[in-house]
Amino acid sequence: MCLNPKKITASAIMIMLLSVSAPAAEEKAAPLGALDLRQCYERALKQSENIAISEEVIRQAEEQYRQTWAQIPPRLSFQWQELYQDPSQTKLRQPQGAFKLQLPALTGYREMAALRSATAITRRREYEMKRAEQSLLVDVAQAFWNVIQIENQIQVTKSQQALMQDRIKELSERERIGRSREAEVVAAQSQLAGIEANREELEQARVLARESLAFFTGADKDVPLADTIPLPDQPNDLSRYLDSARQRPDILAQKEVMATSQAAVKVARSGHYPNLSINTNYYPVREGNQGQGPIKWDFMAAIEVPLYSWGQVQSSIREANSRLRATELALKLQERQVETEVRNAWDSLRAFLSELNYYEKVVALADRNYKLQAGDYRRGLVSNLEVLQALTDLYAARLRRDQVQYAAKLNAIRLAVAAGAISRFGGEP
Repeated sequence: MCLNPKKITASAIMIMLLSVSAPAAEEKAAPLGALDLRQCYERALKQSENIAISEEVIRQAEEQYRQTWAQIPPRLSFQWQELYQDPSQTKLRQPQGAFKLQLPALTGYREMAALRSATAITRRREYEMKRAEQSLLVDVAQAFWNVIQIENQIQVTKSQQALMQDRIKELSERERIGRSREAEVVAAQSQLAGIEANREELEQARVLARESLAFFTGADKDVPLADTIPLPDQPNDLSRYLDSARQRPDILAQKEVMATSQAAVKVARSGHYPNLSINTNYYPVREGNQGQGPIKWDFMAAIEVPLYSWGQVQSSIREANSRLRATELALKLQERQVETEVRNAWDSLRAFLSELNYYEKVVALADRNYKLQAGDYRRGLVSNLEVLQALTDLYAARLRRDQVQYAAKLNAIRLAVAAGAISRFGGEP
């Protein structure tokens, strides 16, 4: 009965990861021994205790369905009893063995409603597990790109540190021949010390980021990572994402909650309906019939028609209807929240991609400005402070560009997960 949602969800999300790129950009293969986002996510699915718990909850729901179904058919049993009485009137010992076939009190209507409720509960648990797996992708992607971003910042800082060291050598040589002041050298050395302090801070942040990723994946904290996911396209028509989100697993799970509440109303109404019970006995051993012939079997059918229960049934119906209305309101609330989540993710992705285009220009201009300032300094047209500021601006622009780039990739995944199952990040839902 279980649809094995883990396999379905994992396969669907792997397709999203494989098709995340724009039509003009293909996903790169990860270097040998390195983990990419897809591999990290596969590891996280196996590592996550929450996913394992969800699997157990589904098994429990399936067993509850079987238990509900098992209450409907007649129950077969064998009963042996010994009766001892005053021997002056009858036998002292009266043994009796009987095969008993018992059908508990049934209305038919109540039992079918209970089965529908049990089915809805199982489906709800499956949808909840699907959503947990989708949400796990966002967590893993955030941890993955956090490590990638910090390690990239470390490399940028190393490059900045090397340039600053070259700058200090040049200033020291100029000071030796009297073309620069000692204060200029000291200013550059001070800025270099700040860069080294920032690099140390990034190294500490890298350790924490690696710990977070290892928590999700169970991978070694020093395993190489490869960012094989290219930048997404600008997201298309928002309405398509909103339509897709209406079939999100958590929305479908809430609909199953509503189906359970509808079944509960029917179960409550069954209190007004008559119920049937049947008892059948076959006696291979029976003694002590006081002169009567041997009785081998008996059969009894009973119909009970409820007449008055002091308002208990009506109260149960009103309570069940109230719970149903509450689940309907909860579904409406969740649908509005999901719509807001999709809109926010869609807007954020568009904004980050637009911002990234501007930062590409900023980096190019900052690089040109630094080179011009360095050249002008050698000709005595600008001060050393202006050169240092240009260098600082260049690396600040590079760091911000990289931050926006990884934020765009992460928001593409957030949009994909917010919209439920879609075929590509930032593409067609």
